[in-house]
Amino acid sequence: MSGPRVVEVAIALVWKQGLILVSRRPPGVHLEGYWEFPGGKLRPAESAEECVVREVLEEVGLRVLPRARRAPIAFEYPERHVRIHPVDVDYLSGEIEFREVSDARFVSPSELTHLRFPEANADLVRELVRAGAGSRSEPGISGTEP
Repeated sequence: MSGPRVVEVAIALVWKQGLILVSRRPPGVHLEGYWEFPGGKLRPAESAEECVVREVLEEVGLRVLPRARRAPIAFEYPERHVRIHPVDVDYLSGEIEFREVSDARFVSPSELTHLRFPEANADLVRELVRAGAGSRSEPGISGTEP
């Protein structure tokens, strides 16, 4: 008998002029109303970078360019285990559309503390807030691999 399956997910940390994109989960989905970073499940043979480019376009209509991958985050919900692959990406073009979200906006890293995120994102949110506290640029990407 095997344990809960592991769901591989990529999330985009979309940066635009020192601000980061957050989106809100729509009604009727798991963790509805929570804020999150755009992203979704990796398709077979899809890289985290390919996934975030696809998901950001599908969810909010923005074109982005992957820049750097962060360390994966493993998290266990009662019904499933997730492995989250955060990818820092640069905003390229487009206007925010609410395609698969109920809200989306660019916020400063310090504003993240005022938004309700899924528990799986807690450490990443703290890291972004800490890194952004002393910087006016995109925090937390020094020393990461492209």
